[in-house]
Amino acid sequence: MAKALLICLVLSFSSSFCGAQSLPGTRQAYSQTRIVNVKQPLIMIGALETDYHSLIIDRSNLEIIKTYEDSLELVPFGEKGKDGIILARLKTNTPLLRLDEVLDYYKVPASDLRLKVLVDKRGVNPDLFLADVKRIKSIQKTKQDLTSVMRYSFNPDEEYLNIETVKE
Repeated sequence: MAKALLICLVLSFSSSFCGAQSLPGTRQAYSQTRIVNVKQPLIMIGALETDYHSLIIDRSNLEIIKTYEDSLELVPFGEKGKDGIILARLKTNTPLLRLDEVLDYYKVPASDLRLKVLVDKRGVNPDLFLADVKRIKSIQKTKQDLTSVMRYSFNPDEEYLNIETVKE
């Protein structure tokens, strides 16, 4: 019985190391994209939900009304509020558009709508994207900088839509 257990353990350890000894170029390219999730509170501007990285506005136009950080206060918000909630409002009546509305506004070709979106070459959550179009300088197709510290894909040829913003 002990011999059988020992043989099973040896086989399981040796099989886990075999993949590391594959010939170069025989492995398939890693196709999944991983974006590091940084804890960010959910920002609620009226009924609109966003986060700091997905919000393109003049920051001086944003007024924070209340901040929820206590776990008991966050319970009603569920999973969305796990990193905190910021209730805010705009000081001026500035229209804010979602990602699909911004891409329509800038007449991005339909063939490019499938591309992942970056803002100033940083990843954003497309579901939380919210922007004042006056703060957008341009939208162009780009590839990820190969020397970038943050990698959004292991495919060096993958293209993105980069939204370049007006610097404050």
